[in-house]
Amino acid sequence: MPLSQIQRSALDYLARRDYAVAELRQKLRARFLSTHYQGTDTEERDNTDNNNPEALIDSVIQQLQDQKLLDDQRFCEIFIRYRVNKGDGPLKIRQALQQKGVDSALIAAQLAQDETDWEAHIRQVWQKKFKAPVNQKERQKQQRFLAQRGFEFEQIHHLFQTIVTDAREI
Repeated sequence: MPLSQIQRSALDYLARRDYAVAELRQKLRARFLSTHYQGTDTEERDNTDNNNPEALIDSVIQQLQDQKLLDDQRFCEIFIRYRVNKGDGPLKIRQALQQKGVDSALIAAQLAQDETDWEAHIRQVWQKKFKAPVNQKERQKQQRFLAQRGFEFEQIHHLFQTIVTDAREI
C-alpha cells in the first residue's frame, strides 16, 4: 500500500473539515487496515516492514502535525465555538470531545480559556425555547431539557433562581 494513497485520503478528509488526531487516525485505520488485512493470517499482520499500514498511517499523522495541518488544540477551539453556537453546554461539549479522542487536560484548558459567558448562554438557550415556567411540572421539563443540552446542575439552578427573582421584581 503506497504512502501517497494514505496521504491523499488524509488530506481529502482534512479538506472537508478539521479532525482530532485520534479521530483522523481512526478513519484512516478503518479505511486502510480492513482492506489490507483481508485474507491474511495473524502472523502476517505482525510484520513491521514498510508496507505495514499502521506504521504508514502513524507516519502520515506525524507529517500532518509537523505541517500544522492537524492540531488537536485548533480542533478543540473550533469545535467548542461551533457547539456553543449550536446551544450546547460545557458538559455535552466535553463529552463529545472525549469521544473524538481529545485529551481531557486539553479539553479542560480550552473550556477554561474559552470566553463564553455560560450564565448568559444558558439563559439565551432557555429563552429561545421556553417562557417562564407556570408550574413545577413545566419547570422540571425545562430543567431536563437544559441538562440534556449539557449544562451543569449549578448553572441550571442559578438560571431558575434568577428567573424567579426577575418575576418577583416585575
